[in-house]
Amino acid sequence: MLENRYWLVIDDVNDPNVTPAMREAVYALACAVEDIKPQKLWVALLGYNTPINNADLLYIAQDDARFPDEPAVAEHFEFIAGAGPKPLSHDVASQMAHLLFEQFPRRDKESMINLRSG
Repeated sequence: MLENRYWLVIDDVNDPNVTPAMREAVYALACAVEDIKPQKLWVALLGYNTPINNADLLYIAQDDARFPDEPAVAEHFEFIAGAGPKPLSHDVASQMAHLLFEQFPRRDKESMINLRSG
Protein backbone atom coordinates (compact mmCIF):
# COMPACT_ATOMS: atom_id res chain seq x y z
CA MET A 1 0.00 0.00 0.00
CA LEU A 2 1.32 3.43 -0.92
CA GLU A 3 1.92 5.79 1.98
CA ASN A 4 2.24 8.97 -0.09
CA ARG A 5 0.17 10.22 -3.01
CA TYR A 6 1.75 9.71 -6.42
CA TRP A 7 1.04 10.86 -9.96
CA LEU A 8 2.50 8.80 -12.80
CA VAL A 9 2.64 11.26 -15.70
CA ILE A 10 3.60 9.98 -19.12
CA ASP A 11 4.14 12.87 -21.52
CA ASP A 12 4.50 13.16 -25.30
CA VAL A 13 2.48 10.05 -26.05
CA ASN A 14 1.68 11.72 -29.39
CA ASP A 15 5.34 12.20 -30.33
CA PRO A 16 6.12 10.70 -33.77
CA ASN A 17 8.85 8.51 -32.22
CA VAL A 18 6.34 6.76 -29.96
CA THR A 19 5.46 3.47 -31.61
CA PRO A 20 1.93 2.07 -31.62
CA ALA A 21 3.13 -0.69 -29.27
CA MET A 22 4.43 1.90 -26.78
CA ARG A 23 1.14 3.83 -27.01
CA GLU A 24 -0.80 0.61 -26.37
CA ALA A 25 1.44 -0.16 -23.38
CA VAL A 26 0.84 3.20 -21.67
CA TYR A 27 -2.89 2.87 -22.34
CA ALA A 28 -2.86 -0.63 -20.82
CA LEU A 29 -1.01 0.73 -17.80
CA ALA A 30 -3.62 3.46 -17.34
CA CYS A 31 -6.40 0.88 -17.69
CA ALA A 32 -4.76 -1.36 -15.08
CA VAL A 33 -4.52 1.51 -12.60
CA GLU A 34 -8.15 2.42 -13.27
CA ASP A 35 -9.16 -1.22 -12.79
CA ILE A 36 -7.24 -1.64 -9.52
CA LYS A 37 -8.07 1.89 -8.28
CA PRO A 38 -5.23 2.32 -5.78
CA GLN A 39 -6.16 5.07 -3.33
CA LYS A 40 -2.98 7.09 -3.71
CA LEU A 41 -1.97 6.60 -7.34
CA TRP A 42 -3.19 8.53 -10.36
CA VAL A 43 -2.07 8.25 -13.97
CA ALA A 44 -2.01 11.04 -16.55
CA LEU A 45 -1.32 10.41 -20.22
CA LEU A 46 -0.29 13.64 -21.91
CA GLY A 47 -0.61 13.69 -25.66
CA TYR A 48 -2.78 10.60 -25.85
CA ASN A 49 -4.89 11.75 -28.79
CA THR A 50 -6.73 8.54 -29.59
CA PRO A 51 -10.40 8.76 -28.53
CA ILE A 52 -11.12 6.70 -25.41
CA ASN A 53 -14.33 4.76 -26.02
CA ASN A 54 -13.95 2.02 -23.41
CA ALA A 55 -17.15 1.83 -21.34
CA ASP A 56 -15.09 0.81 -18.28
CA LEU A 57 -13.31 4.18 -18.48
CA LEU A 58 -16.51 6.19 -18.67
CA TYR A 59 -15.70 8.21 -15.54
CA ILE A 60 -12.11 9.16 -16.25
CA ALA A 61 -11.27 12.78 -16.85
CA GLN A 62 -10.23 13.52 -20.41
CA ASP A 63 -9.09 16.96 -21.43
CA ASP A 64 -8.02 17.71 -24.96
CA ALA A 65 -5.14 20.15 -24.72
CA ARG A 66 -4.60 22.87 -27.25
CA PHE A 67 -2.16 25.69 -27.74
CA PRO A 68 -3.25 28.82 -25.90
CA ASP A 69 -4.78 31.63 -27.91
CA GLU A 70 -4.82 35.36 -27.27
CA PRO A 71 -8.16 35.44 -25.40
CA ALA A 72 -7.08 32.60 -23.08
CA VAL A 73 -3.74 34.27 -22.32
CA ALA A 74 -5.43 37.64 -21.74
CA GLU A 75 -7.85 35.99 -19.30
CA HIS A 76 -4.90 34.37 -17.53
CA PHE A 77 -3.13 37.75 -17.26
CA GLU A 78 -6.28 39.27 -15.74
CA PHE A 79 -6.60 36.41 -13.27
CA ILE A 80 -2.97 36.58 -12.13
CA ALA A 81 -2.96 40.38 -11.87
CA GLY A 82 -6.29 40.29 -9.99
CA ALA A 83 -4.63 38.38 -7.18
CA GLY A 84 -2.28 41.30 -6.53
CA PRO A 85 -2.65 44.98 -5.77
CA LYS A 86 -2.68 46.12 -9.43
CA PRO A 87 -5.41 44.37 -11.45
CA LEU A 88 -5.42 44.62 -15.25
CA SER A 89 -8.38 45.75 -17.30
CA HIS A 90 -9.59 43.39 -19.99
CA ASP A 91 -8.36 45.80 -22.68
CA VAL A 92 -4.82 46.04 -21.25
CA ALA A 93 -4.61 42.26 -20.77
CA SER A 94 -5.77 41.75 -24.36
CA GLN A 95 -3.18 44.20 -25.67
CA MET A 96 -0.43 42.43 -23.74
CA ALA A 97 -1.50 39.03 -25.10
CA HIS A 98 -1.63 40.44 -28.63
CA LEU A 99 1.92 41.80 -28.29
CA LEU A 100 3.16 38.37 -27.22
CA PHE A 101 1.42 36.47 -29.98
CA GLU A 102 2.28 38.83 -32.83
CA GLN A 103 5.91 37.70 -32.45
CA PHE A 104 4.86 34.11 -33.23
CA PRO A 105 2.47 33.91 -36.20
CA ARG A 106 2.80 30.10 -36.31
CA ARG A 107 1.03 28.30 -33.47
CA ASP A 108 3.17 25.19 -33.13
CA LYS A 109 5.17 23.53 -30.39
CA GLU A 110 8.40 25.38 -31.19
CA SER A 111 6.64 28.76 -31.10
CA MET A 112 4.98 27.94 -27.78
CA ILE A 113 8.37 26.98 -26.28
CA ASN A 114 9.83 30.26 -27.52
CA LEU A 115 6.84 32.18 -26.22
CA ARG A 116 7.23 30.59 -22.78
CA SER A 117 10.95 31.21 -22.52
CA GLY A 118 11.08 34.57 -24.28
